[in-house]
Amino acid sequence: MAMWVSAMLGWLLGVALPQGMPALPSGTGQLAAVVLGLLVMAAVVRARSWVAWYRCLGVLCAVALLAWVQACWRAQALVEQQVPLAWEASTVRLEGQIDGLPVRRGDAWQLEVLVRRLDGEMPRPQWPARVMLYWRQAEKGLPDVESGQVWSWPVRFRSPQGPGNPAGFDQALWLLEHGMRATATVRAKGEELAQLIQPARGWTGSLDRFRQRVRERIAGVVIDPRLAGVLAGLTVGDQSAIDAEDWDVFRQTGVAHLISISGLHIAMVGWMVAGAVSAVWRRSPKLIWRRPTAEVAAWSMVLGAAGYAVLAGWGVPAQRTVCMLLVSSLLRLSGRRWPWPLQWLIGATVVTAWDPWALAQAGFWLSFVAVGVLLASGPSVQRGDEPVAWPQRWGRAAREAVRTQWLATLGLLPLGALIFQQVSVVGFLANLVAIPVFTLLVTPLALAGMVWSPLWHVAAWVLHGCLGILQGMAAWPGAVWYTAAWPAWLGPLAIGSACLLVMPVPRGWRWLGLPLLLPVLHLPFAWGTLSQPSVGQFGVLAPDVEQGTAVVIYTARHALLFDTGPKLGERSDAGQRVVVPVLRSVGLTRLDEVVLSHGDADHTGGALSVDAAIPVSVWRTTLAEDDPVRVQLAALQPLRAHVPCQAGQRWQWDGVLFEVLHPTADELAGRSHVPDNALSCVIRVVAQARHGHAPKAVLLTGDVEAPQEAALLHREGEAGRLTSTLLVAPHHGSKTSSTEGFLKAVAPRQVLVQAGLHNRYGHPAPSVVARYEALGLQVLQSSTCGAYLWFSDGSPARCWRVGTRRYWHPASRTD
Repeated sequence: MAMWVSAMLGWLLGVALPQGMPALPSGTGQLAAVVLGLLVMAAVVRARSWVAWYRCLGVLCAVALLAWVQACWRAQALVEQQVPLAWEASTVRLEGQIDGLPVRRGDAWQLEVLVRRLDGEMPRPQWPARVMLYWRQAEKGLPDVESGQVWSWPVRFRSPQGPGNPAGFDQALWLLEHGMRATATVRAKGEELAQLIQPARGWTGSLDRFRQRVRERIAGVVIDPRLAGVLAGLTVGDQSAIDAEDWDVFRQTGVAHLISISGLHIAMVGWMVAGAVSAVWRRSPKLIWRRPTAEVAAWSMVLGAAGYAVLAGWGVPAQRTVCMLLVSSLLRLSGRRWPWPLQWLIGATVVTAWDPWALAQAGFWLSFVAVGVLLASGPSVQRGDEPVAWPQRWGRAAREAVRTQWLATLGLLPLGALIFQQVSVVGFLANLVAIPVFTLLVTPLALAGMVWSPLWHVAAWVLHGCLGILQGMAAWPGAVWYTAAWPAWLGPLAIGSACLLVMPVPRGWRWLGLPLLLPVLHLPFAWGTLSQPSVGQFGVLAPDVEQGTAVVIYTARHALLFDTGPKLGERSDAGQRVVVPVLRSVGLTRLDEVVLSHGDADHTGGALSVDAAIPVSVWRTTLAEDDPVRVQLAALQPLRAHVPCQAGQRWQWDGVLFEVLHPTADELAGRSHVPDNALSCVIRVVAQARHGHAPKAVLLTGDVEAPQEAALLHREGEAGRLTSTLLVAPHHGSKTSSTEGFLKAVAPRQVLVQAGLHNRYGHPAPSVVARYEALGLQVLQSSTCGAYLWFSDGSPARCWRVGTRRYWHPASRTD
């Protein structure tokens, strides 16, 4: 038994090691690891005289080496699939077969496509075998698509590189987990040229077509699209239609695990199937004589759970649950009683053998840690064989449910804070309400609706009532506790302390877990991503919002956000997806001021999301009174202070000077005669001088263009009030800005260009980049740097992508 445990621990260790590697090892290194692993295994087999402890250690090391190599091999096969650089700047004809469940996101399809031909040629081995295709709506509207269809599209390819930010979504890793190394976008001017080559037929994609039809039937029966989206997520695992506001409620109340296909739902379906089959089986003498009812029930439970797991998309919680049910059924039927850690390890080993990147998913850790906590804690009472009255049974079940939920909440609290930087304070109460409703009512009714659709109305009615309760809980003051991203060493310490609190050990030992949780309750600023500036100094954090602007300036006790990033479609924006998570991850839970430089959507797109999630004291903008963003902000909080951004304004925070240089009062008064870019708010932030050196400064310019640069040069140039160490490039490096005279007056050392990779505007313009370089300026682009961190006290600046690079991240492809 010890040898098997060692082998499984070695496997998990070997699969986990590549996850933190910036690059995959060479073929020679992998071959050497294979040889070494085989030699160690051979030594363990032959050396029977070794002490058992040494043999277990040898097995662990040998299996870890072999598991590490197989994980590297699988990763190498995907990483080598590259899109030619020329295809990222030109339109290519793609012929491919739709695979998986087509997802509708607003006015666009999101499709997984198996590549068959590229530009009329069969794909080469190094080209991506699978891509994620985004097909936006054309004037004629999007056609209906089904899994298994073969289409031909004119597309623009893109390497798997999403925004690079602290606590940001890693698009490259997500694509790698799904076997994809590129995305493709159907070109807007060529959508009418998309051609259906072959309709769906045969068994190819039949399961996904069935899932799609179920989703469409739910949408046709349930009138409320929000409720229909949740029911579709519970039935076929498609969560794309769930409203963003509902997701916020689910996260704030700690019940998001119920909306995804959780292990509890999978097990519940398995038990339901087993109960139904057992009831039929035991009523037939012929069937009982063929196979015992217990055996049939066990296999029915596994098959029912597996069927629902496949229908719901076969996610990590589903894999774990099916595996655990299979192992427990085999053990029970064979008469063996294995300890729970061994069953837990078997499940984790099987899941990682199927998907080695499961270890990088939050669902893996939440799922397995929750099961481990519940199995380790054991039942609260021992059930005897004596008959128990129904009231006592219900009371016992209620006590057990409360105890189980309390243990799960306590055990997962530090893990949730570590992964999501937030903990639901009301999660315990919310789950006591939501788990019975979703598990015993909504999910069974949603599944039964596939047979009799009126049941979806009942499920929607129950779901509507439960959502109302959850929304009320989410609105309670202090419903969510946010924390900054933790240092690496604090995570295992906090998880271990939480596990100690719920383990079935003497109470005196349990209290030892409380001191270990103190670092979690009091997280010093110095442990976070950002170091706290001293008085008179400030830091700059420029998140990667792709084609847009957002810059955070923070002093010892204050923080300012300059612009909020772009709109990212009908249902999302950079404020929600990038700015708010970044602010929370670095420990900034409030903003003293938000500046909206001007009214362009790539600067104001995330304003409402920031306002909804982060307390803001003052909004300083150049927006007109009837501007939609300003109107909506005023409607949300009418008494909030709004200050027009106007040249001549000056203030100090913690010894740091902030001064507005543009626009003037006359320019604001004549706004009807000038474009929005001309009214961009320009702010200079100046630190105190250190050690006799000139004070460092940063210049935030919005989208000013050549005429405004000339006006600034005329008003402020001679006084030296443009000189700055760091310049955020005007208008994202457009050729209409960054004039030579302006750059010489600013005299920056670094220029930061916030622009999307291969954006349709061509930012930054090659001529402007050449001008920067001719003046000896260091040019930093968010598309290659990711989030940029700069400090006025002289601490080394850094690009987030450089320090957090992993082997699945593509190399720089901006040339």
